[in-house]
Amino acid sequence: MKKDLSKLNCLVYDYGLHTEIAVRLARDFGSVKYYCHWEEAFAKSRLRRIGEGLEGVERVQDFWMELRKGGIDFVYFPDSLCAGMLEYLKSIGVPVAGPGYSEKFEQDRVFGRFDVQKDAGLPVQKTIVIKGVTATREFLQTNKSEFFVKLNTSRGDRESFKHVDYLQTEPILDKLAFDLGPWKEEEEFIIEEVLPGIEPGFDGIVYKGEYLSPTMYGYEVKGGGFIGRVCKYEDTPKPLKVVCDKLSPYFKENDTRSFFSSEIKLDKNKVPYLIDPTVRHPGPVGFSIQTELIENFSHVVYGMAIGEKVNPVMRFKYAGGVSYNSEEARDNWMRIKFPPEIRRWVKLRMAARINGNYYAAPGFDNIVTVIALSNFIGDIPRMIEERTDAIQAQSIDKDMSGLNHITEQIEEGRKFGIDF
Repeated sequence: MKKDLSKLNCLVYDYGLHTEIAVRLARDFGSVKYYCHWEEAFAKSRLRRIGEGLEGVERVQDFWMELRKGGIDFVYFPDSLCAGMLEYLKSIGVPVAGPGYSEKFEQDRVFGRFDVQKDAGLPVQKTIVIKGVTATREFLQTNKSEFFVKLNTSRGDRESFKHVDYLQTEPILDKLAFDLGPWKEEEEFIIEEVLPGIEPGFDGIVYKGEYLSPTMYGYEVKGGGFIGRVCKYEDTPKPLKVVCDKLSPYFKENDTRSFFSSEIKLDKNKVPYLIDPTVRHPGPVGFSIQTELIENFSHVVYGMAIGEKVNPVMRFKYAGGVSYNSEEARDNWMRIKFPPEIRRWVKLRMAARINGNYYAAPGFDNIVTVIALSNFIGDIPRMIEERTDAIQAQSIDKDMSGLNHITEQIEEGRKFGIDF
């Protein structure tokens, strides 16, 4: 695509986690307006401020009014739970890109496991669906195996957790019963077997059922970081590519134009079990990397919106990042200080810039991700560490130990035919 994006105007609809997407698009587009959903009966100022003051970004307060004003050339939805809006805008001729109807694959775990994964002919791990907290308690008390426990659709009520024994799990269920209130017996729980093996992942872009090339695969440690390798799509390691290829018809049927990631568990027989799909920008490390690894990022996104296939340009072989938390950020505005020369490699979440100072809005403990790109894998940890040392924030936990575990996974993965 050779179109001059500097003459076009973009509107981003977000829930606050992808402010850096807007900053990246602002490098290329004539204007980028950023909307973060903030409306509720008693609105809070913190949500209205997310995105303010960031480089090249105009924070707007009324999404629909901006569209009504005219002059918006396309709308981008980097996150999910926006399918209705995206598909409506598409139906009236507004260029849009984002997960759309395919988001259900991720957001409804029962649907994803049995109506997508199983129907696609992929191997399916033992999965039990239980309705209600009481029945879930009874199952976990009487079955002594280890399981992963997930809520079907309400991830915000509780992230997935590993059940080892009932005495450890009981307080979690007690808290869930209290939080869910009168609906505690209506909530669906997903009980999954704990699978042995390694856990590689795929990070790419799906365009109408086709995966754009080049793409990336790698290993992630939850809360500890990610290291990925760039390759042509056809060279994606077979266990990961099989999963993608089997899902292609689903994405084609839904006219999906979105970033897509998968996590698989690969057992000793090299059977790839899909654990979790991500039909959106993967976060926090994945999308942080994508904004810099993909040199023509804005052209790729705009191409998806107008129905034009634009393959990404990636000139580095390896990419990595580590995401950092601060408990203080749950309740307080967090100032994040770093030298301006590393701004490109420091990616913020729920961010704003006030009087030249960067802040993360309260309500989310994950505040910053540090990334690195190189043609030599050994450079990645060193570059991340150097940049991390330059960052200052109250009570920030600068734990990089997860990168060592990733290195171990990379070596183990070679035995399964996943080269790095």
